[in-house]
Amino acid sequence: MMIVLVGVGITGVVKKSTNASWASGSLLIVFSFLYQFTVGPVCYCLVAEIPSTRLRAKTVVLARNAYNIIGIVNNILVPRMLSPIEWNLGPKTHVSILWTLLENDGN
Repeated sequence: MMIVLVGVGITGVVKKSTNASWASGSLLIVFSFLYQFTVGPVCYCLVAEIPSTRLRAKTVVLARNAYNIIGIVNNILVPRMLSPIEWNLGPKTHVSILWTLLENDGN
């Protein structure tokens, strides 16, 4: 999935063209399918199975609340990053997302 994000970022750096836009859109669809069929559903299994029985309900509530808060922030920031009127990062947005993921992975 990292390779797909890098590919989308590269399409944002090259000269603006119809082919680059199609490549970027196609890579985003590939990324979406890869995420939904690999690591996307795993979080539901892990959240329910890892905690002890006494803490399971509380852990699920905390995890869902964190997921919803991050989703709200993501749904506010990413459209602004992609919009040519606001931040105008375009496909380079995915390079910043990749950088954030790699930066947090080291901790």
